[in-house]
Amino acid sequence: MRLPHWMWRLLGVLPALLLAALLVFQAAGTPDPDQEARQRQDEALRLAESALRNEANHAHTYLSTQQQSVLTTLKQRLAEQVDGAHAIISAIYSTSSPVLPPNTLKTLIRDSLRNIRFFAGRGYFFIDGMNGDVVLMPLHPQNEGRNLLENRDDQGTFIMKGLIHAAQQPGGSGYFSYRWYAPDSTERMVEKIAYVRYFAPYDWLIGAGEYVPAMERSIIDEATPGLSAVHFGQSGAIGLADPMGQMVLFPEVSQNQRVPQDTFSIANGAAVQALILHKAHEGGGLVLFDWPHPDSGRQSKRAAWVERLNDGSVEWVVYASAHLSDFMPPAALPRLPVLLTPERLYGFAFLLLLAAVLVAWLWPVRHGS
Repeated sequence: MRLPHWMWRLLGVLPALLLAALLVFQAAGTPDPDQEARQRQDEALRLAESALRNEANHAHTYLSTQQQSVLTTLKQRLAEQVDGAHAIISAIYSTSSPVLPPNTLKTLIRDSLRNIRFFAGRGYFFIDGMNGDVVLMPLHPQNEGRNLLENRDDQGTFIMKGLIHAAQQPGGSGYFSYRWYAPDSTERMVEKIAYVRYFAPYDWLIGAGEYVPAMERSIIDEATPGLSAVHFGQSGAIGLADPMGQMVLFPEVSQNQRVPQDTFSIANGAAVQALILHKAHEGGGLVLFDWPHPDSGRQSKRAAWVERLNDGSVEWVVYASAHLSDFMPPAALPRLPVLLTPERLYGFAFLLLLAAVLVAWLWPVRHGS
């Protein structure tokens, strides 16, 4: 049985077809170096976000704990001061009320506390009537005798009403937060926490307060050693900015102290600081920036997860950062030489097919009968 000419031609080009198909399949399975690099970058970014978020959460919890500890200690110290002053005026009243006229005794009690200072000179005692009359205000004696029941701070909080309400709590004492004039200013108000206690004989409240910025310094002193000791991966560390936006811990700069100074500049540090604070203002999240690697000194991508800690009147920014190279998965081994890219394999296959077709149709089929 004789085969038709077209079948002989088909048998002639079949090896070429098989080889072309093999090249096509090989090309389809050849990785694109650029695509693989992007995939590794995406995977590193995913791993970095998860790890940095976790580290930032731990730092957030640690800072909250330190802040609460400092606040608890401050409240205890305020209560101790006011309770001591309350004991003093109670003793004066007990011994002098039988022999002194009420107005004279009130002046004696008031003057006994006027010059007492504590908390490095920031702390002092004040006395107010439960009707809002100012009895003792050492830093602003011009207000003594005035009724400040409707007095508000620069954010609209009724100061006197809040203090009176605290003194009306069970036990006749309580805490109240408001804003008051800074020790070095008669115009600028800052956050303050006060403790007051009711003095029944004259329907007064006696109190003392501490400025929150002073408390923030204590929080920094308590938290910084612990946070600065946190390290993870090859370059991971914790950063911290205080409520004024100043970098208390700036690992990007501290890690690069051994890197030549021409690899980064103060301007770069300021740009990174601004980026982190801006992200915190937006509510937190992941940011990327270029920064010299602490080992090589070469510029590389660094990621930071930023969180804002807002607990009452104190607001902090805490972040965890590391270079993406810490999270980069290993590169896959090349399966073909670099010269055999997918595009070239497809081209070879096409040319081979074209040559096979031309040969099949132009080369006469010869066979015996």
